Amino acid sequence: MTIAERIALIRNTLGLTYGRMGSLCGYSGEYIKHVESGKSKPKAMFLESVSKSLHVNPEWLGGKCEVSMFLVDFEEGSSLEKNEKGLRIKSTRMEKGLSQAELAAKIRGTTKTVSDIENGKKEVTPRMALRLEKAFGVGSDWILYGDERNKECPVGDAMVEYLKNHPEDRKAIWNKMDTQEEMNER
Repeated sequence: MTIAERIALIRNTLGLTYGRMGSLCGYSGEYIKHVESGKSKPKAMFLESVSKSLHVNPEWLGGKCEVSMFLVDFEEGSSLEKNEKGLRIKSTRMEKGLSQAELAAKIRGTTKTVSDIENGKKEVTPRMALRLEKAFGVGSDWILYGDERNKECPVGDAMVEYLKNHPEDRKAIWNKMDTQEEMNER
């Protein structure tokens, strides 16, 4: 397996877009695409960044031996799922231009907690997902399950609470949904 194929395997295993992987590693999505296609030969600094940012075993990445792809132990208590959540949180934090300390303040946590979550060492509880939802303005379903529909259009607790307290808006939305459903049935 070539390094380009290994980079593609890492990206696909973690469910990352070119852009997301690039932002996590400090490179552009275009560069990732060029490395995967073989148009660009990956630089040593890039490979080091991939290894550190995504917890990839550098020996596996370099093709020196057939060891485990990831340095993170993905057995019970530290699953790939935790790492995926951590990567979603880290990439969103970086997209929003927040440091770990700034995010920690927004979620009433510590920098260590943010670091542990981003590195797959700590689970994201539903309560923490709600705090992250507020801090990022994304849906907790996206944070917990990777549901892309809820990243940019979250329907979270704040919206539900608003609709509970504003029956006129709730009724208008309900009527709109009924109308849309009737149109879809035709």
